[in-house]
Amino acid sequence: MSSSKKLKIACVQLRSRDVEERQESLREALEGIREASGFGVQMVVLPEAVFPGYVLDRWSEDPDSPDESRRALESFRESAMGNGVYLAVGLALHKNGRWINGAVLIDPDGNIILEEGKRFLWHFDDRWFGKSHSYDLADTPWGKIGLSICADARNPEVLRNLSRKGADLVLDLANLTSSGKDADLLSNQQVNFMLPVRAFENCVWIAMANKSGMENRSVVYCGRSGIYDPLGRSVAALGSKDPGVLVEQIDLSNRPSMVPLKEGICAPLIEKKKPHFQGEATVVMVSLAQLDWDSLVVLNRVKSFVRQAWLQKADLLVLSPLSDSDEMESLAMELLLDLSRSYENMWIVFARENGPKGPISWSIRDGQVCNVSLGTHGHGLGDTVPVIRTDIGAWGISIGEDGYVPEVSRIQAIKGAEMLVWFAPDGPMTEHLARSRAAENKLFVVAAASASVGGSLIASPDGAILSQAFVGEDQMISALCPLCLSREKSVVPGTDVLLDRSPEDNIFRNR
Repeated sequence: MSSSKKLKIACVQLRSRDVEERQESLREALEGIREASGFGVQMVVLPEAVFPGYVLDRWSEDPDSPDESRRALESFRESAMGNGVYLAVGLALHKNGRWINGAVLIDPDGNIILEEGKRFLWHFDDRWFGKSHSYDLADTPWGKIGLSICADARNPEVLRNLSRKGADLVLDLANLTSSGKDADLLSNQQVNFMLPVRAFENCVWIAMANKSGMENRSVVYCGRSGIYDPLGRSVAALGSKDPGVLVEQIDLSNRPSMVPLKEGICAPLIEKKKPHFQGEATVVMVSLAQLDWDSLVVLNRVKSFVRQAWLQKADLLVLSPLSDSDEMESLAMELLLDLSRSYENMWIVFARENGPKGPISWSIRDGQVCNVSLGTHGHGLGDTVPVIRTDIGAWGISIGEDGYVPEVSRIQAIKGAEMLVWFAPDGPMTEHLARSRAAENKLFVVAAASASVGGSLIASPDGAILSQAFVGEDQMISALCPLCLSREKSVVPGTDVLLDRSPEDNIFRNR
């Protein structure tokens, strides 16, 4: 067995077809494998539901359909052998009298070395598919490989379990949907920010194969099959409109390490319950002041921002994280307490990422410190995940590397946070992380970065950017946040981001 961890991999983007055209779908998939093997690849990844399709409808009830599925699987095994490649393919599998939205990894000898089922069912596919998930990994010459199926990658727990079991590479077999008037410009939340975040927070490679085109005259796929490295960077991608083969050589050695998780905070993750919301949902005006606390001159700018927030009727003002200075912390605290006495009924939240007590934040109002929260991860000393309940709603606090750990925001959502305030460290992933945390938990996110890094933003519960600051400038941004949107956790009918996260599968349950 080779010791090299350099893998030449192909993602085959197929044209979507209706289930009535399933034999044509199979033919095109086999041709795609042959085309990919011609580039000398060692592994080929196909999309979700290659056979017979995604919208099964009455085909799933046909007594001949289980035999059709088995014959299609046999064709893929023969193709893997004939082309001398590892092959990952998604297809409907009939198991124990029911259908699962399945994925298999086949080795060059035609052996099925990994079989997986989709756990996070999406919208209407539970009409014919049942949940199934093993979180098993396959040993290969390049490292350990896991399988993910489409919406599973929206759910941070799925890839988190795979990475904690030792996955080096996750093959994501997808049917990512979209809409729009131009087929060349289609995209999807997972492509835009979630898949980069899944790779980054788990320090794994992800290779995603998707379909293009339209199925059943109603389900549109966005294409954009791609490969993401452990730093969350897109290293290769196809367009949205046409089928194609994406070929890339990746190196699975020397991966970075994840931020260590404090498992003591994880008890809420293994409970299946609805979040508890306190009081009536309110509409909150949120302002964010992006600045650099690099000199005493900035204190005058802070005075101006606080007044501007008050003039613009902000209920909550969040400031960029303080510099690593005891003197600045003392001066900022004195100033903000004084200002909050003058500008009544406005919450002011600020933080220091590197202080004597580690990451720490303060929430003040009307001249009083109403809450002090410690960061939990990185060099944080906190042992509980903070959720602050106020008369204008509940918000979670994350400081620095807390935002890199998906369990933190997940727990805050479970505890009933309607908003997440994240004091972001300097780094290139702030926007992707903020939008992903918003969409995967269905809550507002206020991400405050320094002005030198810039890009501070306020995101809605669907991950859309409501307001964003320029890079390199002191600036205040604002957005109106109807917190009722954070109380509805259905992302599509029948799919709830919290209730459908399958806590019974959490890797910490039996520890």
